[in-house]
Amino acid sequence: MLSKPYFDSISLELHISGCPNTCRHCKDDGRRPFGALMSLDDAKWIVKQFSDLTKSDPPVVKGLGVFIHHEPTAHPDFLSLQEYCLKVSDNAEELLGTFSTNGYRIARDDDYLHTQNRLKEQGFNAIKSTLHGLEGHHDWFVCRKGAFRDIFLTAERAAEAGMVVGFNIYLDRYSTKDFVGLIDFIRRFEKNMRDRFGLSEIGISVAVPCFVVGSKRLRVYESKLRPRLSDLEALRPELEQFMKPTYDKYTEGYWMEKVLNQPLDVSMKQLLDEAAGDSDTKFYERNAILAVDRFFDVYERSFYYDWSPVKQGNLKTDGVMAILERVKAYQPREYPDIAPLAQGYGDRNSTLIHTKLHSLRNKWIDAWINAKSVHLCVTRSELIRPKDMWQVRWITEDDHEAFAKPFRKWDNHGWTLEEFRQYQSEGNSFCGVFVDGRLCSIAGLWKRADDVWEVIAVGTSEDYQRQGMAKSCVYFIAEYILQCCEVASYVTRENNIASIRTAQSVGFKYCANIVNNDRWCAYNPRPSVKDVICPLLKGDSR
Repeated sequence: MLSKPYFDSISLELHISGCPNTCRHCKDDGRRPFGALMSLDDAKWIVKQFSDLTKSDPPVVKGLGVFIHHEPTAHPDFLSLQEYCLKVSDNAEELLGTFSTNGYRIARDDDYLHTQNRLKEQGFNAIKSTLHGLEGHHDWFVCRKGAFRDIFLTAERAAEAGMVVGFNIYLDRYSTKDFVGLIDFIRRFEKNMRDRFGLSEIGISVAVPCFVVGSKRLRVYESKLRPRLSDLEALRPELEQFMKPTYDKYTEGYWMEKVLNQPLDVSMKQLLDEAAGDSDTKFYERNAILAVDRFFDVYERSFYYDWSPVKQGNLKTDGVMAILERVKAYQPREYPDIAPLAQGYGDRNSTLIHTKLHSLRNKWIDAWINAKSVHLCVTRSELIRPKDMWQVRWITEDDHEAFAKPFRKWDNHGWTLEEFRQYQSEGNSFCGVFVDGRLCSIAGLWKRADDVWEVIAVGTSEDYQRQGMAKSCVYFIAEYILQCCEVASYVTRENNIASIRTAQSVGFKYCANIVNNDRWCAYNPRPSVKDVICPLLKGDSR
């Protein structure tokens, strides 16, 4: 049991809602349930579980900071929630000043001046939003038409309320074409607001997203959207006032040279320590970041996003003390040192831009982890229909009552209708086996690339396992894929024997394949399969 201060601080992230955007660089993959809201009473109850521990003698937690995660204004009662978070946070002064938002609700608020004044009363004197380009590209990048206009309408309303306005511009290899025009658009908007409301100069910062381990969305961003040196060189005069040092100091090739070939001077050692999260080992033993969703599930996440969030329990069923004991005892998996990671997974010739070394370390760790995955594939001639084939059909919105309940062994809850719509909007489709109206097994389809469609999200309710349902769902998806593509793909962890056997039972075989520079099998210690050939490689075996 705990007898002395257990944590110096806990940062508590409340997932009170989701986000109306699905940004193509988002570490959360844009999959939080926009519209599925945490109530103010539930938020207060969650916070109380932790805040009470700061008042015990001795305190279990010395300091507590409470944050609203995702887009705060997506919640209709965000002002009350924000006010409460500030009230209970020991570091409230650090949270004040700038309110970050995509402007979703403020742009739709008939009484927007009241909202802005409430924010000012809480201690926020500035509004800041993120841009990804001019209107067409920005709306495409965040997957929501009208998002660009929301931002500038919110900025206009902030100026009218006497608040400071700022923008953060995230660059990708296509938005660089918009950059000069976007800066000009902002400056013309600034002049208009100055003439109308006396707005001071708009602050502008420019950045490139850092890589996050385990994020499927960041993997796609890395291969298709992360800017290259050539994309930025064309803008050097315009970018110099926003980004320093010069961009050749930001490429993957440059960082690899630093990591592998140069002596570890003091500055480099500090960068390496930061990238490895080793600057103060005891700090990570005394502090934690915990996220709580509307189901009261508690997830621990990394300070540097070098491992995926880990569920540590449920506040309702486990209690806060049991969860904190698990957090204290949890040891993230050990990774290779940064030099072997760079040697094994880095690219000396890469000109992709990473402004932080820990971003590249995360990318290399992600590749190292995925090297522990296996890739299987099947062609039309190899696909095997199960003898005990269950009736499988596509899942639609009409099934919302069924998929709202838990339908996989590892899930404590199902999907909201908004979540399902979100998955569909991203191009995913799902099939399932239903028994008496209950969704008992599921598999999904993900279009990894134009010619590579993959079976995903295979799972079965615990009380319906070992009945061939998952096998039927995998066959259903694979058969559909093979109507559109030459090969159906399947990726899983090498130690997930049940998943591998399910895929193999309908004809999937081990192979080696490279898609979007993701090496799925090239480094894997696979079972003894000779002459492994992936049909997508057209005879090129590994």
